[in-house]
Parts: sequence; C-alpha cells; structure tokens
Amino acid sequence: SQNDQNRLSAIDRHQSGQAVKLTARYREQEVAIGSAKLGELDVSFSERYVDRKFVSLDRANEVEFGRKWNFDALPVGDEEIREASLLYRPTQAISVSAAYGSLERIGSFYATRTQGEADLSDSSIAEIHYTIEDIKSTDDFLGRRSSWLRQRGKAERDIGLVTPGISFETERRSIHRTGSTDLEGGSFRFWQISPLLSTDEVFRMRGTAEFQVRNEDSTISGVFREASQSMTQLYTWQLRDWNALSSSLSLSLRNTEFTEAFRQRGNLNSDVVMVRSQTKFTPWRRALEADVFYAFSNQRSARLERVFVRVAKGDGNYRYLGDINGNSIADENEFELTRFDGDYVVVLLPGETLHPVADLQASLRLRLQPARILEASVPFQSALASLSTETFLRLDEKSSDPNTSNIYLLRLSRFLNDQNTISGAQIITQDLHVFENQPEFSLRLRFSQRKGLLQLVSSQERSYRRERTARLRWQLVTEIANQTEFTNRRDRVLATVPTSRERDLVSNTLSSDFSYRPDREWEIGFRFEAGRVVDELRGDQAAADLNEQGLRLVYGFITKGQFRSELKREEVILAQASADPARIYPFEFTNGRVFGKTFLWSAGFDYRITMNIQISVQYDGRSEGGRQPVHFARAEARAFF
Repeated sequence: SQNDQNRLSAIDRHQSGQAVKLTARYREQEVAIGSAKLGELDVSFSERYVDRKFVSLDRANEVEFGRKWNFDALPVGDEEIREASLLYRPTQAISVSAAYGSLERIGSFYATRTQGEADLSDSSIAEIHYTIEDIKSTDDFLGRRSSWLRQRGKAERDIGLVTPGISFETERRSIHRTGSTDLEGGSFRFWQISPLLSTDEVFRMRGTAEFQVRNEDSTISGVFREASQSMTQLYTWQLRDWNALSSSLSLSLRNTEFTEAFRQRGNLNSDVVMVRSQTKFTPWRRALEADVFYAFSNQRSARLERVFVRVAKGDGNYRYLGDINGNSIADENEFELTRFDGDYVVVLLPGETLHPVADLQASLRLRLQPARILEASVPFQSALASLSTETFLRLDEKSSDPNTSNIYLLRLSRFLNDQNTISGAQIITQDLHVFENQPEFSLRLRFSQRKGLLQLVSSQERSYRRERTARLRWQLVTEIANQTEFTNRRDRVLATVPTSRERDLVSNTLSSDFSYRPDREWEIGFRFEAGRVVDELRGDQAAADLNEQGLRLVYGFITKGQFRSELKREEVILAQASADPARIYPFEFTNGRVFGKTFLWSAGFDYRITMNIQISVQYDGRSEGGRQPVHFARAEARAFF
C-alpha cells in the first residue's frame, strides 16, 4: 500500500507498507490404511504479516478480532499471525478438531490461542456440541497480562414429539498488572446453564420452553466477588398456515438481583418482561388481509437530547448559523434545516438519568379486496369489486407510568402523557381505492394522522400532522398518462421552550404530472404544482403562495442504462400582510424554498459497459432567489469482482 497522509503538505509523508498472507491446506476425504477406512482428515496452516505502515483499503480483520485474541486496544507495530488447525471426522456423525494460533505485535503485544471442538450428530443417540477456547496475552505496552477461558456446549435428543436438551456457557477473564496478583478492571467470570424443551409440529403448532440460570462475578479490591444472579424464562409458540391463519408468540421473563456490594455501585435489581406477538389472517382467497403486531417490554431508558454531528458538506440537512448568543456553545437554535449543502445531521442521544419505562409497539393492518371473491358480471357486485380499502393503525409508547398495566393493556388515555411519556406516537392511515390495479383509471382517497410527544432533556415537544389527499391516475391515450393530486395538510409542533421548530401550518396543494411515451425508450414529462400555506402560530397570519413547473426528458438504453435531464422553476410569493422576507420562518413553511424565483436543472447518465463495469455521471445546478448559479458535478466508475 502507498498512503499519503497529507497531499497538500510540502513535507513528504508518503509511506509504503507491505502485507502478505500464506495459506496451506491438506484435505483427505477418505483416509485409509490398507482396507481399513479411518475417516476424513483436514489440516491447514496460515501465516499473515502486516507491517505498521500498511493501510488496508477495507477492513481486513473479523468483527470480533479483539475478542478472538483477548485485547481491548493494540499498540501500533508490525503484526504477525500464525494459525494451524486439525479436523478429524471418523464418521459423518462424529468430528473433533483442534486449533492453535499466535498473534504478535513485535516488541509490545503477544497472544496465544488454543481451541478445541467436538461434535456428535446422530439422531438415534443425541446431538452434542462442545467448544473450549483458551487465550493468553501479554501486553508490554500497557504492562499487563491476561487469560480468557471460554467454554460452551449443547446437547439435545429427540424423544417422540418432544426434544429435551440442555446448554451451558462459562467464561473467565483475568487481567493482572505485570508482577501483581490483583485483578484489574475488565476482569469477570460467569456461568450459565439452560435446560430447554421443544416440540415437533403438532396440528401445525410448535412450541419451545427454556429456563436460564446465570451467575456473574466481577472485581472488588482486586478479587472476584459475586455480582449478580439472574433467572430467565423463554417461551415461544407458533401456528403455521391453519385455515389461512398464521401466528407466533414469544414471552421472556428475566429477574436480575445484584449483591449489596454492587448495588452500592449504582446497579439496580430488575424484572424484565418482553412479549412479542405477530398474527396474519388471509381468508377468502386473500380478499381480507389482517396483520396484527404487538410487542411490550419494560426496561430502563433516559430522556433524549438532540445532538448535531458534523458530516461532509452536502451529506447533511442542517447548517450552523454561528454563535448567535455569544455563549461559546453551539445551541440547538443556532442550527437550521437547509435544502442544499448541509454539513450537520441531528441524532437523538440518551441523557444520563435512567428511568424505568414500559415500551410498547403495536400495529394493525386491514386490507379488503372484494374483487377476489365477487363476480364482475353482476352489476352490484361489479361496483363493489372496483373498491378496495386499507387501514393501518400504529401505537408507539415509551412511558414511565408507575402502573405498567396502563401501557400493556392499551389504555389510550394514559398515552402521550406530559408527566410520564418519554416518547410516543399514534398513527392512523385510511386508504380508499377505486379501480386500484387498473392502469387506465384509478382513484385513491387517503386520510392520515399522526400525534406525537417527545420528552427531551431540556424541553418537551408535542406534534400533530394530518393529511387528506385525493389522487387520480388515468391513461388519456396509449402514449399519454396523467397523475393529479390534491393535498390538504396540517403540520403543528409546540414546545415548552421557544424553538425554531415551532409551527402550525395549514396548506392546500394541487399538483399534476403528465408523461408522454412515444416508445419504450423515451419519456417526456411535464409537472406543475400550486399551493398556499398559512402559519397560524404567527399572530399576523403569515402566508405564502407557492407554484412550481418542471420539464423532464428520459432516454433509456435497453438493458444498459439511461439518460435523464430535468428543468424546474419554483416560486414563493409572500402574502401582502406578511411580506417581510427578512423574517425567520420555519423550514417547513416553504420546505426550504427561498422567497422569489428559483431555477433548478440537472442531467444524469448511467451506463453499464459490461456486467461488472458501470459508470455514472451526475450534474446539478441551481439559482435561488436571483443569486449566482451554483454548479455541482460528480462522475463515478464502479467495477464488481
């Protein structure tokens, strides 16, 4: 590899690195001495060397590389890994294997790893699996040594319609300072044993039950002390394809108790309940489709806070306005949403204080398609067959209500509660279709509503969004199609602390899109949109009129790619009563469009040269509100191997 850490610097930081990996393998599928067949043998050896200056194009190590070699962080240095393995399978049902390896960061870190496995897979006897791993490491850079012993196993046997079994897992990790016998932080040990019982399919039903007992130890004053004990019950039930009904249910009950010494460290006893159910019912040749989902758990959670993270320019949707209040802190109200060239994104991070919460997710979907069972030749049935509906309901609630039955029993009066709700949403969507699957003519009427509440560390936000739309699609002639849509929308956000996100918008929008396809390669489209938005939260009834026109051209290279171009004009006109362009309006007021006229144009080209080589070119330009044009172009070539 060749890595120049700073191409703009006159100082030569160019570094060349090398890496090499060699692997040798011998496999004999039928070892025999004379006429005696002894089974299968598989032997392998590998060595990898990576010098400190080598920079990989992509990740070269497995995800759990640190766990495999028993380290938390490796110092910089040349690295050498040697591994050898042996697998012997005397019969198809029995196999044993052993492996040994070493990792060395020359002069600073050294680890050895030994692993053994044994498998028995004979249905007449049992299914048995056992694995043991022992990793020892010495870190001269941090001045410590560590050993990590891991064991796990599982055994099952079929007895008629039931399969009893048992599994276990144990780990012990000891970390010591060089020359000391006291245990360091990060040391732990635990054991877990889990009897289980599963059933074969009976009357299209299956079930499993598992009971887990776990004991964990951690360090206090350099020695292991018992930290906690936990007991977990796991139950699952499945019903598959019985009279158009499928269902599944899983239940998890976990009780964890900490010893007094570890409760003083801030650990709390907990009882966790997790329920998950999913049911699907599709009778009458799928004329009715019903999906019901329910999930509940109690856990510990914290209130959230918005944090703005900087990203590459153009990859974000926020921009920083500067230290407006002069407190040398990037406050939330100093960031604003932007349509183009954003260099920040927002993430919701939990605060420091944890609260016991009940977390519920539930949804219901109903879809009716009478055409699947009605006769189109009967006039009344034909009219019903042209209709179809879909209803979707969803509840999300994370609440600290001390009476958790209010949550899991769906007492909606306790949802979206100012005192208890951490975050929550209630969504309803109702669609009515006329001739849904007819390309010549179709109509969709939709009502959608969402209520939400979010408790942040510093404030509370309550949101409401309602949308009513009518969408009409029809094929005027074979080459010309149109889609026209009318939307009435209300978008409201209210917060306990003044913020630029607050709004109460009411808008009406009409849009229509015509497409002309003279043949399969060409498409010419024209789209226009007109609407009005009013912010009822502002005392002077701030309002704006919006209109948009667009023209597009698309040419397709059959099985190879396409060329597309688009020209768009947008205009935002403030109402006379609020004609103050300098005033700060919420982003959603115009969806980021600036006042005045904006022109957008773009062209793109995608082409597949071969099955494994593809090129793409994209150009975008814009001129917002009479400003100087901005141009952006990108070209990319990809090769797949």
